[in-house]
This record gives sequence, structure tokens and C-alpha cells, in this order.
Amino acid sequence: MTPTQAIKIALIKKGLTLRALAQKIGRHESYLSELVNCYQRGRRNRRGRHTRLLIADALGVPYEDLWTDEPSQSSKARAANIGHRDAR
Repeated sequence: MTPTQAIKIALIKKGLTLRALAQKIGRHESYLSELVNCYQRGRRNRRGRHTRLLIADALGVPYEDLWTDEPSQSSKARAANIGHRDAR
């Protein structure tokens, strides 16, 4: 399931619209739409991590259940180590 699909399901369960969610977390509806839909199109916006956390919290859904394609902490650590090793 994509983040877009998971969010739509959670919105329906909560009886919210994207506009209501945007108001609840203090973001503009168009920003949320772009953030959510960029994942559907295969683009990932790392700048929106805090907003993604707010979305998950407002919907009462674990972050990982919505944003399944986030790299795990171990992959981030490995990437950092590779970059650090190359810098030597």
C-alpha cells in the first residue's frame, strides 16, 4: 500500500478531509497534497519529515505504517559510514 492509499484510508476512518487534516496540523492543504502525492509518483521529499510525523500523529497511525519506504535507521547508518569511509 502506498502512503497516499494509507492516508486516504486513515482520513476516511477518522472522518476527516485533507483540508481538515491540514488545518489540524497547521499546514496548507496544497503542501500536504504535494507531500503525500510525491510519494505516489516515486519522488521523495526528505524536507517534509516533520510534517509526515505530524500527519501520522494526527491520524493516530504509526509513522512506519504510512511511510513504508523510509529507509531504516540501519540503512541510514550504513550510508553514513560509507560516505565517511570514502572521505578518508
